Amino acid sequence: MALWQKFLNALASLDGIGWLVIAGVLALPALLLGLFSLIRRVKQPVESPVNNASLTERIEPGMQTRQLRHEREAAELFGEHDELTSEPIAGTNHQPHYNPATHGDADHDAVTRIATKNEQPAAHPQHPIEPAPDTQRDTLSGNTSNPFTSNYAWQSAFGHWLTKQPEPDKMELCIEFLIYWVAYGDERYEPELKKRLFTATDLSEHDQIKRWVLKQDVFAFSDVIGWLRSNATQIQLEQCITLVMALLVTENSVTPVQNTLLRFLSDAFNIGKDEMELRFEQAFGHPLPDMPRPDKIAWWAKQQPEPVQRWNSRALALRPELDQMMARLGLSEGFNDTQVTDAFRRAARRCHPDRFTELGARERALAEQRFIKFEEARDKLLGVSV
Repeated sequence: MALWQKFLNALASLDGIGWLVIAGVLALPALLLGLFSLIRRVKQPVESPVNNASLTERIEPGMQTRQLRHEREAAELFGEHDELTSEPIAGTNHQPHYNPATHGDADHDAVTRIATKNEQPAAHPQHPIEPAPDTQRDTLSGNTSNPFTSNYAWQSAFGHWLTKQPEPDKMELCIEFLIYWVAYGDERYEPELKKRLFTATDLSEHDQIKRWVLKQDVFAFSDVIGWLRSNATQIQLEQCITLVMALLVTENSVTPVQNTLLRFLSDAFNIGKDEMELRFEQAFGHPLPDMPRPDKIAWWAKQQPEPVQRWNSRALALRPELDQMMARLGLSEGFNDTQVTDAFRRAARRCHPDRFTELGARERALAEQRFIKFEEARDKLLGVSV
């Protein structure tokens, strides 16, 4: 107690200079720590998170390896054995022939998908799409320049392959890739397709696109989205989404993959969430469900059994024909003629050729094939319900 009193008396006897000395002594450690931190920051610049391979590997295991593999594959496809480069070699006309025996793709075994039955693409169109004028191109930066030239740093072997295709065909090939990406995400292809495509050495351009999709090549998907955004008009982008909905989405049973990709494409193609939801409701007669969360048990608990069963296209193909026709038009048991007619009319509007005026003949042919499927479902269901 006496020591404490002496300490207080000593403080009371200090003049202004004494207080300044005490304040300096107390502040000195903080100043030294601040100076030390500043020196370390100057000497050790922070690495860009984009180029942080360790961070990328933790967030997306295998991404660095896959990207290097795709770059190596692209180099081998186009004869660039000496030095990997993102620029395609002018004057070459090679087609990619991928041999899984010599390319150890670790992600192949993880792909266990299936193919849409009896809905094969139509033949290659005789009237290709004219490339959009530069002034109509819509890019993220708002300018009208086209970055997807021979000097563009393509991320995938698909991007390199695309540069070798005739200019009028590039739009069609990108749209085809997009359709397969959405379809195969829901396992809408036969199991044997994977084995055939991964072992063949001489494939058509359509089978080559299927193989890239089956490899789940996210770099190819990125190149497709980027090419469309830089080369397609806004109307063409909107009609791409309309085509995906007409071909793949079923009324009252939109899958989580379709829901997520439609929302992604609406953002990527500058349509927006509200406009996308409005167009979906006009097309299908019911709102687009909220963003799916299949990683949450609570989300699954809210799902109705019938739509969930219809998400499995392989299981649906084994069910009685009546169930398949009902699912095609989004109907449930106990339907009546009016419900069949109304559902068919909505489906017919989704497939109407006037909705795809800025796309090519092949895209309109795909929509017509889908319309025939809806027509078949209507006729059979009306025959059953009478």
